[in-house]
Amino acid sequence: MTTDRGKGSRTDHTRINIRENDEVRYWCEKIGCTMSELMDAIAVVGVMST
Repeated sequence: MTTDRGKGSRTDHTRINIRENDEVRYWCEKIGCTMSELMDAIAVVGVMST
């Protein structure tokens, strides 16, 4: 999802990349949840945000 780590630009807002800590933090802040809650939700519905 991140194209240039130095600039933090995001190009794919439809997929949550759980292997990238900065993206996990981004999504937690965006939807207002803890990392544990995000991982639980991903386990149920998958990594697509739409």
